[in-house]
Formats: sequence, C-alpha cells, structure tokens
Amino acid sequence: VLVLAGIALIVALARQDDGDRRAFAAAIAVALLASPILWSHYLVLLLAPIALARPRLSVLWFIPIAFWVSPNLESLGSTWKIAIVLACTLGVVAESLRPNASMQARPAVR
Repeated sequence: VLVLAGIALIVALARQDDGDRRAFAAAIAVALLASPILWSHYLVLLLAPIALARPRLSVLWFIPIAFWVSPNLESLGSTWKIAIVLACTLGVVAESLRPNASMQARPAVR
C-alpha cells in the first residue's frame, strides 16, 4: 500500500514545476522505504537528491554525517540508531522535495 501511495506521489510531483528533480527525490525515498532490509550503504543514494537540490555546499550536505554517529554501522535493534537514520533520511528527502528557489525565474541582469 505504501509503495502504491509512493508511486502516486512520484507521478503527482512529476507533473509540477521542477518535477523531474522532485519526483527523483521521491523515488529514492520510496525505494528506501520499500526495501525490506536497509543496509547502510543504500543511504548513499541520498547524495543524488542532495546534489540536485543544493549543488553548492550547504547544511544539507552535512546531514548524512549523522548516519555514522555510532561506531557500529548496524542498528542491532537499537531504537535511537533507527530513529537517527529515519530522522536524517526524512530531513534530506523533505528538503529535496521543496521547490528550489534558485531554479525559479529571475529577472535578467543588465
């Protein structure tokens, strides 16, 4: 059910302004959500929406550093580690889905 809702979200985002970038970010989020086992190296996929949303260095680029807050890459069932990964992933996806102000039309400079 969540995957079908995610696909509907991707289609809806693709039809809006800046839809390709936003639909791609949603597709990455749906793919991570639909994965039955989320290995830590899957989270590298989040770098693509970050790069498309903020091509220059910004705070968004530093959010994935929080994934490695513990010495073990596996959560081992620890609730706080799972919560950190979920919060960081949702933060990256939410910021990537926002309309990009730099992509909007600006008056020509003379």
